[in-house]
Amino acid sequence: MSCLLYDIAIEPLAETIWRTNLKEFRIQGIEKKILVSMFTDNTMVYMNENDDMRLLEDSIKSFCEVSTTKFNKEKSEILLIGTKKYRDKVTSN
Repeated sequence: MSCLLYDIAIEPLAETIWRTNLKEFRIQGIEKKILVSMFTDNTMVYMNENDDMRLLEDSIKSFCEVSTTKFNKEKSEILLIGTKKYRDKVTSN
């Protein structure tokens, strides 16, 4: 029962992220676009190189304020995919 309740409670986070101006992530050769995937207590957000990380951070902050949840940055990971120029740009901010 707790998994079902968690799924119901976390769905608004996905909606919050979908409503940002983040672009969907595309994989060459696959028609499906990806932005958010959720499984149990894991949330993955896929961003393209033109997206601004602050949009994601602001949407998570807003969600946490409204829902009174806490976001654990220490358990978060960022996996950068793309050109070296893009990865250097993201890590320098």
